[in-house]
Amino acid sequence: MGAKENILAVLSERPTGLLYHYTNGTGLFGIFRDKAIWASSAYHLNDSNEFRYAIQLIKEELINRIRGEKDARNETYSDLLKELDNFQSGIQVFVASFSEEGDLLSQWLSYGNRLNGYAIGMRRAHFRPALSNEFSLMRCRYTEEEHAHLVGDVIDILCEISPNNKNSDALIPLAFAGLSAIKHSGF
Repeated sequence: MGAKENILAVLSERPTGLLYHYTNGTGLFGIFRDKAIWASSAYHLNDSNEFRYAIQLIKEELINRIRGEKDARNETYSDLLKELDNFQSGIQVFVASFSEEGDLLSQWLSYGNRLNGYAIGMRRAHFRPALSNEFSLMRCRYTEEEHAHLVGDVIDILCEISPNNKNSDALIPLAFAGLSAIKHSGF
């Protein structure tokens, strides 16, 4: 499978059981009032370094490839390294967090506000409206091995971008959607 197919496979995974959204009383009230869970910009999360971590992995891998390879792709890697911030500023990534576990201490501590926490369980059908509007539901990747695979695939996709490639406009959002699955093990 190629890089594009690998990223599409990540984006097309679907959970089989309930997904839980942990929140406090204020969040629960807002969900019932708005009949929605809002996604937040990946660049403006409580810890905005989370998405920047994935971008940093891309930069590090590009530098490693430039140092390790002496072929025609080095120029492409250098160009990507220079343009990465421009790509990033042109793409908006929004995230909402869910867990396959309905009773996790780390989630209660992060979102429960002491005794004011809720884990709302949702079935796949609850996500259909979002999934039909270009949102993706994807499993987060926490291991260095998974990160390395995703980073390699994203770089390979970004290397395909050129004025001659009529699919270039679709490749950048695809690559950044794949990056949003990378989670730092500390989060």
